[in-house]
Amino acid sequence: MNSFVLKLWDNESKYVNYYSVAWLASDEPKMEVQKFLDKYSRSKVYKENATSIVFLLIEIIGNKYGAVDAFFNREENKAIAFPPKKSGL
Repeated sequence: MNSFVLKLWDNESKYVNYYSVAWLASDEPKMEVQKFLDKYSRSKVYKENATSIVFLLIEIIGNKYGAVDAFFNREENKAIAFPPKKSGL
């Protein structure tokens, strides 16, 4: 069984604290978010995109707006259904 722990990644933003998972059974103690950023920040192809993600997380969400629903809720994630049919009884 794979086990993980939730760790604080960044708590210096004005409105948001960021957390990431770290695998307990891993030989590498880095959090998953840090492994992702390390990998893509070194890439010539993705470096600019990785920098944009960090800017969005830290500056826009963390220091300007906070974690407002508009950033996270998408129509496809909402539960939508028709009301139940009335019984013919």
